Amino acid sequence: MEYIIEEIKSGNGRYFRKIIKDDNNRIIRQFDVKYTSCTTAIDDMTYFVLYDGDMQIVEGAYKYINIKYKNASNNTKIMYMKAIKQLYEFAAINECRISELTIDQLNQFQYFLRGYETGSKINSIYMYTGKSRKDVYKYISVCQAYMKYCRFSNYKMLDCNLSNSVKNSNQKNSNCPKFISYLEMEQILSFVDNDSSLNREDKLKYKSIYMLMEYSGLRIGEVLGLTLEDLKISTNSKGKTLYTAMIRNRVTDSSRQQAKTCLTVQNFKDYDSSEYKTKQIGWQEVLLNEETYYTVTDYFDMLDSRLSKINQHAPAADSVERHKDNNFKNYYIFTNKMNNKPLNINMLSDYTKKVFIACGIKLDKNVRENNLFHRFRHGFVMHLLYEKKMKDSIVIQYTRHTSTRSLEPYNNPTNEQ
Repeated sequence: MEYIIEEIKSGNGRYFRKIIKDDNNRIIRQFDVKYTSCTTAIDDMTYFVLYDGDMQIVEGAYKYINIKYKNASNNTKIMYMKAIKQLYEFAAINECRISELTIDQLNQFQYFLRGYETGSKINSIYMYTGKSRKDVYKYISVCQAYMKYCRFSNYKMLDCNLSNSVKNSNQKNSNCPKFISYLEMEQILSFVDNDSSLNREDKLKYKSIYMLMEYSGLRIGEVLGLTLEDLKISTNSKGKTLYTAMIRNRVTDSSRQQAKTCLTVQNFKDYDSSEYKTKQIGWQEVLLNEETYYTVTDYFDMLDSRLSKINQHAPAADSVERHKDNNFKNYYIFTNKMNNKPLNINMLSDYTKKVFIACGIKLDKNVRENNLFHRFRHGFVMHLLYEKKMKDSIVIQYTRHTSTRSLEPYNNPTNEQ
């Protein structure tokens, strides 16, 4: 007996159909699995709701996302909803409850998420929204945590599946390194310094961006969203000077300037919400080294000086702090030189590829898994793990991950490491 699972588009959504055939390829029976997710706003709060095929609310998912993770960003809640929805769909396809899934069935869940068959000649999965290996890891981590929250005793079986399968995606990659090493970073900075096609301002701009990602672990969206009021200098109790950057979202941000792990703001009222003012939910703090801080500020000072001579200024950004100077105006730090708008990521990508080629660094063959800019942040993680010899529990404080499991996709050592 064989079965076929098809993912079928329906309007803006999709559902699954399972077709069961006998040995003569005749259809014995078939059925559809339809789960629907939606959001609803009540008193400025967005609630996430999952409905089963009978349009009954899945209570466990509702409580998990809207109560347990009430203060998480909407982007995080969306990812949780997608993962949990697929777990319920998978159980329904197997005609059982999540708590009844066997270890063999849970072992098939990763393939279901990936959207391809498991190697058997008789069972096939036809999907158009298969996940990358990195996303599969995230989804399985979410689903395991959800199963534990619901007190399903088989949640540990999913963990075994995780250890034996998806983690294998972190094997050494000889085709395209997944991170920029500190030695390669030195080559990159040296190339930028000696690039005769750039003036001093542009050199500082590119160096600032690369240093923020490699030495402080910022994501590219977080870099592009940085504003003047986000850069801080303070002194700790021991008299040491600290250089930091505040990571947070603003209404004036474009989609390319989003801090994906911080609260998503919809309007100006969100700036006054308790969630926006809460660390790790509305904002995050990142340590910068002294060289990075002054490279960034030197760049902006040069940019501001050039623009002021022609009565212009950098792109305006919302100010979300109270300043002693009532005339303070906030601006995005990184701009396009030609049109004085927030820096275009495509232009940055083109120049970064030029740098990689000049430094003998292989370009990405699979953008989704070896993202051009994410390789700098990846280098930051690897430096903490293998050069600084930090424990995972300490590393996530610097990388701003919520769990040590989130480090697994980064753990891609070279032969030397």
